[in-house]
Amino acid sequence: MDPVRREAAWSPQEFELFASIDDPARREDSEVKVLTETFLGRIPRWQEEINAFITVMSESALGEADAADRARATHPGRGPVQGMVIGVKDDIDVAGVRCTVGSDLLRNYIPHVDARVVRSLRVGGAVVLGKLLLSEFALGSTCDNVHYGPVRNPWDPTRYPGGSSGGSAAAVAADLCIAALGSDAGGSIRIPAALCGVSGMRPTFGSVPSDGAHEIAPSLETIGPLARLVTDLARLYLTIGLPNAERRSAIETVARGEAADVGGLRIGVPRAFFFEEVESDVIRAVTRAADALAELGADVTDVDLPGAEATIPAGKRMIVTEAYAIHEQNLNVAAEHYGLEVRQRMLTGRDVTGSQLARDYRACRLWAQQLNRVFAGVDVVLTPTVGFAAKPMAGTSMLAETAKLSRLTMPFSVAGGPSLSVPCGFTSDGLPIGAQLAAAPWRDDLVLLVGAAYQSATDWHRRRPDAPGW
Repeated sequence: MDPVRREAAWSPQEFELFASIDDPARREDSEVKVLTETFLGRIPRWQEEINAFITVMSESALGEADAADRARATHPGRGPVQGMVIGVKDDIDVAGVRCTVGSDLLRNYIPHVDARVVRSLRVGGAVVLGKLLLSEFALGSTCDNVHYGPVRNPWDPTRYPGGSSGGSAAAVAADLCIAALGSDAGGSIRIPAALCGVSGMRPTFGSVPSDGAHEIAPSLETIGPLARLVTDLARLYLTIGLPNAERRSAIETVARGEAADVGGLRIGVPRAFFFEEVESDVIRAVTRAADALAELGADVTDVDLPGAEATIPAGKRMIVTEAYAIHEQNLNVAAEHYGLEVRQRMLTGRDVTGSQLARDYRACRLWAQQLNRVFAGVDVVLTPTVGFAAKPMAGTSMLAETAKLSRLTMPFSVAGGPSLSVPCGFTSDGLPIGAQLAAAPWRDDLVLLVGAAYQSATDWHRRRPDAPGW
């Protein structure tokens, strides 16, 4: 869509909205209720096309926006998320609002208490706009939900958005909220962030409270944020997470949007495995990202990460075994409430032996130890997030596609450290590409710093899909 057509398609309110999303300083001068009303006005236009929301909380959101405006007037500088309009993945409890977890089984479940992360956001002055659709029980990376319809990619609605946090990424990409919460076991934040052209962070495992989240793999899964701007990811992480106290001030610097300096930071690029079986457009885009960081003063060098491939089957078995353990009783008495592919995937966990699972946990611990030795020589590792762009949803097998989509994210999931996907380019077909930044456990500040520095020198995160009807 050329600039003239964009200008014709966007209203003055939308121009103001986009400017507020892209510039947090300008956002703080905008009325939260006006921003909220603009988002609510955009949702019906996009919902038919991408199906990102499962519940829109219009009345309560407008009330929270009013409260945020009053709080700004009387208590300015209340916190990093004050007035931020967010969506919440529908596997995280919001009091009084149904939480389906994308399933038929929990279609009518209404929690009475906010999840701890939602409570933290509300106390901080954020506005909860609604609940976002996901893969059934957060198990799968295509977001083709048999119960509530597929979430579609805003850049091309015939293609999947990635998952399981597909609704979260699609809503941010379509500018239906400033930011969103997702959850990530094997890549469920980073994959859809990459495929939808937004930023998404998997924090250090254990740094974000999981109370009120419906986890599918508790030993791997964590809640994390998605947004266009890495600075907004930092703001959200400071609010929902418990970052290392020694690193908190560095994250606060990123959240304030202060100049991010990567001069002297060591960034490792593992060519083996992480750049193999990867499409040429993706290799070119991530290589350009490495070059951009080098131009900003980072010391970019090749590194070896042997053993990454072995973590993939181990991580998959861990996820399906834990999923089966959680759902065993319901699978025995209410199997008809599960989609076929989700049921099939969970049932593979029934046959994993205890000795095999013990070997898998040990393999992942050894990989994490080896990766930490690499992090003694480099600060951050840079790889593609996904080796290809979003594929057409028609005829796609969730089981087969999930294995391919999580190939480059799973190794960093099982290691337990932070990893972040940032937009770094587009394919020749105009589809987004993401670069993945990973660091040692509790060095969330490093991935946020490098991501923010990269965004200060590029504008991939500001690119927007065409509005419906164009």
